[in-house]
Amino acid sequence: MSVSAEWVQLGKGKKGIPVYYRKKEIYTMQWENDSINISECMIAAANYGGPIALTRDPRKLLRFRGTDPRQYIFVFSSSGKRISKFEWQPQSNGSLLYMGWTEEETLICVTEDARVYVFDIFGKQLLQFSLLDDIKNVGILKVKHWENGLAILTKDFTVHVVADLNSPSCEEFAPLNVPKEYDDEKEIGMCVLTPQVSAHGDLEIIVSVPQHSSIFIVTEKQCLDVALENGPFPKIAPSPSGDAIATFNESGCLWVVKSDFTENHAEFDTQSKNPPSQIAWCGEDSVCLYWEPDQINNREGNVSLLLMIGPNGDYSTFTYDSPIHLVTENDGVRVITNDTCEFLQRVPDANFDIFKIGSLTPSAMLYDAYIEFEKKNASSIRNIRAIKAKLPGAVKSCLEAAANEFDASLQKSLLRAASYGKSFCEDFDHSEFVSTCKMLRVMNAIRDPSIGIPVTLEQYRRLTPAVIIDRLINRMQHLLAYRICNYLKIKPNNVLVHWACSKILSNEDDNIILDSVDTKLNECEGVPFSIVASTAYSVGKKNLAIQLLEREERASEQVPLLLNMGETKNALRKAIVSGETDLVYLVLLHMKSKMEVSNFFSIINEKGFRVARNLLVTYCKEQDIDFLKMFYHALDKSNEAAAMQVFESFSKDMQDQKKLLLQAKDLFNKKKEYQVDSKVCEEQIKLLQLQKELDQQAGREIFVGLSLSDTIYQCIMNGIKAAKKLKNEFKVPDKRYWWIRIAALAKLGKWNKLEKFSKKKSPIGFRPFVEACLNQGNTIEALKYIPKVTDSWEKVELYVELLRFKEAIEIAYQEKDVGMLRWIKSKSTNPKTKQTIDDLINKL
Repeated sequence: MSVSAEWVQLGKGKKGIPVYYRKKEIYTMQWENDSINISECMIAAANYGGPIALTRDPRKLLRFRGTDPRQYIFVFSSSGKRISKFEWQPQSNGSLLYMGWTEEETLICVTEDARVYVFDIFGKQLLQFSLLDDIKNVGILKVKHWENGLAILTKDFTVHVVADLNSPSCEEFAPLNVPKEYDDEKEIGMCVLTPQVSAHGDLEIIVSVPQHSSIFIVTEKQCLDVALENGPFPKIAPSPSGDAIATFNESGCLWVVKSDFTENHAEFDTQSKNPPSQIAWCGEDSVCLYWEPDQINNREGNVSLLLMIGPNGDYSTFTYDSPIHLVTENDGVRVITNDTCEFLQRVPDANFDIFKIGSLTPSAMLYDAYIEFEKKNASSIRNIRAIKAKLPGAVKSCLEAAANEFDASLQKSLLRAASYGKSFCEDFDHSEFVSTCKMLRVMNAIRDPSIGIPVTLEQYRRLTPAVIIDRLINRMQHLLAYRICNYLKIKPNNVLVHWACSKILSNEDDNIILDSVDTKLNECEGVPFSIVASTAYSVGKKNLAIQLLEREERASEQVPLLLNMGETKNALRKAIVSGETDLVYLVLLHMKSKMEVSNFFSIINEKGFRVARNLLVTYCKEQDIDFLKMFYHALDKSNEAAAMQVFESFSKDMQDQKKLLLQAKDLFNKKKEYQVDSKVCEEQIKLLQLQKELDQQAGREIFVGLSLSDTIYQCIMNGIKAAKKLKNEFKVPDKRYWWIRIAALAKLGKWNKLEKFSKKKSPIGFRPFVEACLNQGNTIEALKYIPKVTDSWEKVELYVELLRFKEAIEIAYQEKDVGMLRWIKSKSTNPKTKQTIDDLINKL
């Protein structure tokens, strides 16, 4: 039978070319022992060939069948193979109102009492939270979800939004200005446009209510009335791209409009006053409407109707003997029935060009040439010659068409045609053929009924292999995911880690688990054992977790988990070995906050932890002096504790400073080798007392806190006759005292006293006098002391600094020092001076 015989024409597209759609049965549903009737169930199906969640609809009155009265949620693949079954308890969980799938294939469940649950594909609860009390008190009218968020319309026509389920926070959007009366028998139309597709880049909730003929676009900041007159619209559905919206009004008219309601795309009168059960887009250019048997008047009994309407008002109908559920995909619509899973889509251009009746496109002629070649007919070569110039494009079309097909035999036929055609091409890129074969092999593997993910080529490209691998992992299809990784040359690290974590959860012996995990994970570089170890610890297998962590190469992953496991000493050892200071600090701060002080000090003082001790001291000196003193006392390091008392005293007032110094003095006295330090503390206390007396004498705070040298300096500066007393009391060396006095007298400008002082025998010479005068900018006074300088070189340097080259030259000549004369010459810029020096050098 011809491939195109199953196609259905739906009007004409651009350039008057007919538009065809095809409906392919992908699976016969494998419900197994689960008697499933879609009409009795609340159903939610994920897109991209995702899983199907089913549960008994609590809103319907159904005859009880079986022996188990409990309510369950079943999760099936698209082929009807059961993935999981878990109990839903209305008494504790609440009455189920809504189900939907996130982009990560987690199941959202919303209850009538405004609680939200999120489960993984196997029924493990990942998240639970309650919505606002106002929502619970008022009641929920409608719920819609998108990739990772929820929109709730309450019975007082208020929109609430949870923008991100990973960090749930319920926000109230702008209010709808409509009357509060509501007829429960009439349905609310509602859909969500995410910021990525909305016209203004905001999250938009489109709402139509029965008592109003228009539509409202609700955002966080405003509620916009579109001012329509052909509503209300009990059914609203956005296109996959969000560019258009399909609406169904109470008059039975399907209206397709641009998503910002500025442009009318199409209208179609269905002549049905009953709104359809579902409205779903089939790709981007046609809309499907589904009526249940009791919604239509038909003579054939229990028959469901699917109406597909194209962009130009053309339509086609499909009937079913059982209820169905529609799942919008970006390139078609998935039709789930009690018995089958079908896919309805527009015939891809590549397939249309090849298989339409009477097609003379290059790709069709290439395919015919291959068929004739298989029959060993010479006309095959004539076809090839006829399309020789267009052969590369024809080969690519055959590859594209093969990737668009679900039938494996048709895929092979098209691939062989492409292979046959490329053998006549001189410069064809063979990588495209290889990549298509790889894509098909992967798609066929996941389409297999045992897996049940019927992705199309377009969906495969949008998902990417990485996402497909993640979805296989989440379904525990580790072997297939691992093989795909190897086949596509993708690192299988995530697959191996997830497999290892699931292995940990099994009931096998820990040693067997360790051997198998160790063997498998070591096949790849950089596999994080820490994640597996964390899983082992979370299920109570601590010893196994420790052994797994020993195989982790990164200390940054080892240390935090060891701390969580209570393996503090081991964590500290690993941190020190790693050489990462931040990790050592992490362990130390954890120990400091979690452990008793005695245990902490005991561990930190053990052999091998010297680095940790040093880092602790460094940290405490800046952040926690009291803790450091406790540390030193506990380790009987009285000298270190005393040093900390002295260090701390510098930042205290006088009374506290004296107290701390007395404590330090007593600590230093405990050991003979620190008697000198004790004496220093004693002298500092004495100095503090004298400084206090000097402050009282000066009538203001000047001295307390100064060093001994600064104290003497300030005594001279302030005319307090205590400098010599301090010198004698603290045995200040004469040289230091002369330096201090010279600097103070020069600063005060008491040049006569300075000159008088210089007449005494100076222990430091006379250069300090010169420098003190120069520091105060007094060159005249400085010149008085240069002749008293005994060293000739120092005299010359000082004269040159004052630009007194004549005096410097005379000294150098008297000393008959040629080197000194040349040095003076290098410092001068005066030609006459330089000539004079040269003449003197010649004389010498």
